[in-house]
Amino acid sequence: MLFHRSTTTFLALALTITSSAHPHHGDQRRDLAGVCHGPDSNETHFLAPSAEALGPAIDSKMRYRMEHIGNVMPALLQSTAPNDRLQLQAAIKGVTDQPVMHFVYSQAHSDHVGGAYIFNETITHYIAQVETLLNLEGIPTLDPARPIPNIIFQEEYKVCVGNQTLELSYKGPNHEPGNIFIYALGSKTIMVVDLGTFAELVQSDYIPGWIEAHYQILAHDFVTYIGGHLNRYGTAQDKEYVQDLFNFCSDAVNGGFNVTQSLGPTEMASPGNYWAEFKDYLKVASDLCIENTNKKREGKLAGLDAFGWENAYKMIESPRIDYGVLGSFAV
Repeated sequence: MLFHRSTTTFLALALTITSSAHPHHGDQRRDLAGVCHGPDSNETHFLAPSAEALGPAIDSKMRYRMEHIGNVMPALLQSTAPNDRLQLQAAIKGVTDQPVMHFVYSQAHSDHVGGAYIFNETITHYIAQVETLLNLEGIPTLDPARPIPNIIFQEEYKVCVGNQTLELSYKGPNHEPGNIFIYALGSKTIMVVDLGTFAELVQSDYIPGWIEAHYQILAHDFVTYIGGHLNRYGTAQDKEYVQDLFNFCSDAVNGGFNVTQSLGPTEMASPGNYWAEFKDYLKVASDLCIENTNKKREGKLAGLDAFGWENAYKMIESPRIDYGVLGSFAV
């Protein structure tokens, strides 16, 4: 999550998963080549997240939290229910008796838009960027929970309903093709889902675009950023963490450790297995990256102990294949 400048929010529904800050690799299991796979959650004692990292509490009875975007419009931010349908409907009915007629696809992934079908009887506008349309149409078996959009845009589109305006824009692939920027003009709130600290860089498809999206947000005149996961708002620390992770991964690849010495045990254990050697190379580089990143960020940003190593392992390839940081493998 990124860039929280106040205590206001935006309309968003997401899953709640809590975590916190740095793995201890000593007891991790290894494969025959001696390669660690990251922290084992059954053997690692994760740190308790700070109150700031967790964000505002969710009502245990209602199982969701309601807030306002300034004085403009209400916002459903977070639900803890396994099935969010009833909570979402109740929350909306709690602030308006008007039917839901517009649904904006932030992207195609079902963890964000899998509830699109809930208001099928009233929705007349299913809106999506063209890449999201292609992603939905490309699913081998069409998902009835994600109706095919009937309003498609390429770069920009405005949704105007009453006194509310949403400005939708697409700046290229990041987390996935079709992942858009949603800007609520009246409240100066922006939503771009699946940025920040989550497993394997939030399973993002295109890491250069994903990194750039953190900076593209800054081009908007916003008060609050919503990332769509967990129940806290974005802060500048999220952007700084992503940049630190990239820099430390680049440093690790570009001469941060003795490759010959590091791969010696793997070469002895599995002679001639070049796949195992390169896997161990990536693992050692990832270990160094997350060690340096966590020295700088530990205790300041939740999620580093739970997902830090996986994020480093996913990030380690981007400097190599996208930015030409090849270290000892340079031609």
